[in-house]
Amino acid sequence: RSESLTSNAFLTEEAFLTEGSASNIFVFKNGVLAAPPKDHLMLPGITYDVILEIAEANAIPYQIRKIAVAEVFAADELLLTSSTREVQAITHLDGKPIGTATPGPLFQKIHTLYQKFKREVMRAQ
Repeated sequence: RSESLTSNAFLTEEAFLTEGSASNIFVFKNGVLAAPPKDHLMLPGITYDVILEIAEANAIPYQIRKIAVAEVFAADELLLTSSTREVQAITHLDGKPIGTATPGPLFQKIHTLYQKFKREVMRAQ
């Protein structure tokens, strides 16, 4: 599933991404998945942790670091994650296309792996 981001994305005073309203946002650029660090400006999400576990287990390069707002708009792909929305591709932000403006290969891979995780791990407990 893809969507234009209709919820808010929160930024620090220095214009770094923190989170979405009731969601987390991941940036994918040049083969690397980036996530904002957990800190006092962000409510950590369960799905945030699961996505990072999936990346680790499947050799998807990732970084946890500050993400400048310019990087968000220059991303190859953006992912929105939450317990209720699971994993979604953000194809447009503020009316501007992100990457090819279609769900990309990283989204397809992460979405498939997340569904597998739900079937095999979450439901098994």
